[in-house]
Amino acid sequence: TYTCHVFQEYHTEEDRNRNLESRLEELNEKFNIVRHQTGLLYRYHGEEKIMWESKQREFETEKNVLKDNVARLEAKVAELDSHWSTVDGDSDTQMKLLEDSARRVSDMSSSLIIERRKCKALQDQENQLCKENGILKQQLVDMEVEVRATIGNLRRQK
Repeated sequence: TYTCHVFQEYHTEEDRNRNLESRLEELNEKFNIVRHQTGLLYRYHGEEKIMWESKQREFETEKNVLKDNVARLEAKVAELDSHWSTVDGDSDTQMKLLEDSARRVSDMSSSLIIERRKCKALQDQENQLCKENGILKQQLVDMEVEVRATIGNLRRQK
């Protein structure tokens, strides 16, 4: 009877070990899946980061070009204002010069307004991209925390 009892305990331990081995294999498979998904997430994040950085550089260069245009147009407006102040008298030539200067000033001021609008739109777009980038960074951090917690749980269960 003692031998039967020991033999029965041995079989019970073997069954338990088989069950633990199968559970360990399942957890190992799940861990490999999570590791693979984490790798995919890191790769995706890297690609997204590169894309956002390139867009940010493009917007910076475009913004600098627009700022240069605004400065150039402001200089032209100042020049035309100085021409305006130097025009004296009532001769036809001076009147034509005055009309031409007035037309140029109005053209330049309208161009200046357009350039400022473009610059403002680009600044708004840049701000929106920065917000979206922040959201993506936070999501990545949240995913990393979740993956680390899952890995920790799997290791503890192992």
